[in-house]
Amino acid sequence: MDVQSALTAKVSGLTPTQLEIMRGVYGFEFSGPEGASLTLAINEKGVEVRPGPHPDAAVTISMPASEFFAILDGRLDPMQAFMAGSLQVQGAIDQAMRLAELFG
Repeated sequence: MDVQSALTAKVSGLTPTQLEIMRGVYGFEFSGPEGASLTLAINEKGVEVRPGPHPDAAVTISMPASEFFAILDGRLDPMQAFMAGSLQVQGAIDQAMRLAELFG
C-alpha cells in the first residue's frame, strides 16, 4: 500500500464530530523510497487526499514514509517521533496535535 492509499484509508471513516474537530488543510511530505507530497483536506462534508502540496495548508508534517507506516501499525507513537525529530511540523501545531490524536 502506498502512502496516499494508507492515509486515505485512515481518514475515510471519520465521524461528523471528528470532521468538525479536525477541519482544515494539512500538508504531508513523506521522504524515502515510498515518499510523496500529499494534501489532506477535511471539512464538514468529508475528507479528500490528493497528491501534491497545498499552498494554503495550515500545517505541514514531514517524516520518512517508513515511520508513517510504523505510526499506522501502532509500532511508533507520533509524539515519540516528534520528540526524536523524525516527524517535523511546520505551521499550526494545534492542528498537528488534533491529527496526532487520530493516529495515536
